[in-house]
Amino acid sequence: MRNLAIIMLTVHNTERPKSETLDAGADDFVTKPYSTPELLARIRAALRRLPVPQSAASRLHIGELTIDFTARTVTNGAATTHLTPKELDLLRYFDTTCQ
Repeated sequence: MRNLAIIMLTVHNTERPKSETLDAGADDFVTKPYSTPELLARIRAALRRLPVPQSAASRLHIGELTIDFTARTVTNGAATTHLTPKELDLLRYFDTTCQ
């Protein structure tokens, strides 16, 4: 099963480019102009359809950057930033797609 969602943003509003894009592998299609709430809802829907990793590390270290999934923080040197639940979900998603 694929663990990547592709949402195309385009100015094309005719049926042919839409069907070609979906046939080429896109999961969803959003035509400009689009509203931010609609785009965010489509991103959330696409993320819900992706498989959730069964076992993920509680911490990820990349150089001086540390992502603590349990504490919902990102630390870079001495600076620590707290993450929202959605930011955490996105980081967890990117972690699983880059492995």
